[in-house]
Amino acid sequence: MKKALFLVVSMALIASMFLACKGKDQQAAASGGAQSPADPNLNLTSYPINKNNYRGYDFGLFTDNWENPPYAQATKLIEDETGIKVSYTSWSSSSANERASILLNTGAYPELMGGWTFGRGDVIKMAADGVLLPLEDLIDKYTVYLKETLNLPGIRESITHADGHVYTFPYIVNEPTVYFVPWINQKYLEDVGMAMPTTTEEFKQVLIAFRDKIKAPNGQSIIPFSGDPLNKNLAQLAAYFGLPSGRSYKHDGYMAILNGQLDFTANKPQYKEWITWMADLYANKLIDPEIFTQTPDMFGARSKQDLYGVAISYEPTHKYEDSDPRSKEYWRTDYRPLPVLKAPGVSNPVYPRINYGEPDKGVQNYSTQLVMTDKAKGKEIAVIRWIDWLYNPDNIVRVQNGPLDYPFPDVRTTPTLPAKYTKLDDGIPFHYQRVDETQWPESQKKLYDYMWYGALPHYSSKIIWEDAPGTPATWKDMLDMNTLYEPYLETQLIPVTFAVSDADRQKMADIQTPIVEYVDQKMAEWISGQANVDAEWDAYLSQLNRLGLEELIQIRKKMANM
Repeated sequence: MKKALFLVVSMALIASMFLACKGKDQQAAASGGAQSPADPNLNLTSYPINKNNYRGYDFGLFTDNWENPPYAQATKLIEDETGIKVSYTSWSSSSANERASILLNTGAYPELMGGWTFGRGDVIKMAADGVLLPLEDLIDKYTVYLKETLNLPGIRESITHADGHVYTFPYIVNEPTVYFVPWINQKYLEDVGMAMPTTTEEFKQVLIAFRDKIKAPNGQSIIPFSGDPLNKNLAQLAAYFGLPSGRSYKHDGYMAILNGQLDFTANKPQYKEWITWMADLYANKLIDPEIFTQTPDMFGARSKQDLYGVAISYEPTHKYEDSDPRSKEYWRTDYRPLPVLKAPGVSNPVYPRINYGEPDKGVQNYSTQLVMTDKAKGKEIAVIRWIDWLYNPDNIVRVQNGPLDYPFPDVRTTPTLPAKYTKLDDGIPFHYQRVDETQWPESQKKLYDYMWYGALPHYSSKIIWEDAPGTPATWKDMLDMNTLYEPYLETQLIPVTFAVSDADRQKMADIQTPIVEYVDQKMAEWISGQANVDAEWDAYLSQLNRLGLEELIQIRKKMANM
């Protein structure tokens, strides 16, 4: 991920689609075709996995959002150490779902598929059609690091389906307990002579000052408040009114634990109060008029021009660089996290918690990052051992971030290039310090680009790194943000589980999707002034009920064992 004090090893599976797959016999997939552990070409205890340069274990992998993975240094490292040659098929995020569906429908899919491609419903559908191989026995018999990962609290439960099988490899994230929050330009705040706001009214006054007094370096008036269109998560700001609400993929369909019970949040009085407040900001030209329609490219272009006074994003890095996200120019030091604000009459705001843990050790579980298909029959032991190699913490650092205190074998184009990470001799396991690579040539940065690896599942709990001397400590800013938000975070997250019936899962999808789409639509209409929340509130509540809200809540409670 980005510059960090603690290694972020995460990614999540957000895109959800309904895959039409040809039926297969699931039991046969579970038990048939596995190569014998006595196979003379198979190494069960060390690496490389294959003996005698045997190529019968080579396989294919489909995922999204990779950039030239065959040419990355990490690709050669993995192949050299595992002895397995992988044929990579990658597509852009916008087309990966469609391409995966075509492969599944035609039967031309490879042994591994994943990235940000499948949602939980997709996995259940593929498992029911017999496309996926059960993994639990393979994991328990032939993995070390992956098996340790599944022993983390709640992880094995979150990937165990109603039939008792495990079909997915989890992607466990060590990252802050909150992210994608509003960041405010501290310099602009100082330019208007105002203090950091602490209430919703003070925040409005700051935005007014930004609107009226601040010009961007190009002389253009700035946009007081906006957000990354992919992750602006506006509903989380209902926290200012005492409601821990988030949008669909962050808080699972506007659900949260309220007063000890799983409940819907987008029909509560506090939600309406938040909508009214946001509509007022919009009417006063304090919110980006294109906040509901702009593209990531539009947001990035405006960020480069310093056009935002406040913006919701993952971290204070609004100035997106197209060439290399690790350049010093990318790390913005003039943005600070906006504190949790208090609305009138609200003494205890409740902010949605993204994951559990200490402020610098939150844990997020993305449970559907990768699946093994029935095309792996006959080589599944080799494939599972290849996956286990990825879960080794030392391998994670080398693959995702470059060499430690030794180079990749025979692939460095500049012999004097310093190691990107150097182990510190301080007795702390997996402790590394960055070097400053901002002066590296673009060709070298490209070789060490790790973004393709972010599509693969992995986990690390014992990796600590430090920023290179002289580089902005952006990750520290995020930890400061967590400390700032910690007193206001909700105390309970909705349990995540696959252990529900196919009928319940399908019913939930049939109800939840229209409800979330309806909530999103009305939110945009009300905030932008196309409709009035007071005039339509009762009709809105009635429509939610007609769409099946009460049944959805009951299904979700059953899923969460609540």
